[in-house]
Amino acid sequence: MTDRATRTDTAAAAVDSAAWTHVCPRSFRTDVPLEALSGERADVKLSNATGGQVEQYGLRRAPFLATTSEGTKTGLNLTFTASDVKRPLISVPELEDAGAEVTFAGAKCGGCRVVMPTGEVIPFKRKGQGY
Repeated sequence: MTDRATRTDTAAAAVDSAAWTHVCPRSFRTDVPLEALSGERADVKLSNATGGQVEQYGLRRAPFLATTSEGTKTGLNLTFTASDVKRPLISVPELEDAGAEVTFAGAKCGGCRVVMPTGEVIPFKRKGQGY
């Protein structure tokens, strides 16, 4: 049996500067029950890159495992909106609202990274046309 409080998931996620909120596929972390959308999240209609509406199924509050620049693992406590997406998307504005600093830069400038409020640095890389 898995302990929901300590389980993390290592699914590949994209860091998205245009995402209003963190989103994940409905199949992501099904061990964590969906919660009803409420407040501001219930009022927002999500759309994809071409403007089509994205179905929302609820909220998943699930730790997400990331590797720091020192090679250690850290759990990020993120609240995702479960929706019709193919992989988790980590919202840059939502990270910044939580006190993180997100930098998109080339290797000469230290590379792409998220500096968490705790000071932990989580690097991320370009993959194809995304991060």
